[in-house]
Amino acid sequence: MSKKNEQKLKVGVIFGGRSGEHEVSLNSAQSVMGALNPDKYDVIPIGIDKNGRWLTGNAMETLTEGKNGSHHATLLPDP
Repeated sequence: MSKKNEQKLKVGVIFGGRSGEHEVSLNSAQSVMGALNPDKYDVIPIGIDKNGRWLTGNAMETLTEGKNGSHHATLLPDP
């Protein structure tokens, strides 16, 4: 199979939360997401805001602050 036909591996990066380490988690997530090769990985950011809501979207700012462009996230087990 050629590289052109290979599917990217989907990787969810979960960050944030209600703890005092919220901001540290955001910085760590940005580092992790920036280090993943976009040719190999389809990164799905999943932010947890300070109220405990799980959100997904394209920009970290919308996720952590619940701005427009974020969507509620639900993780389901893959049977």
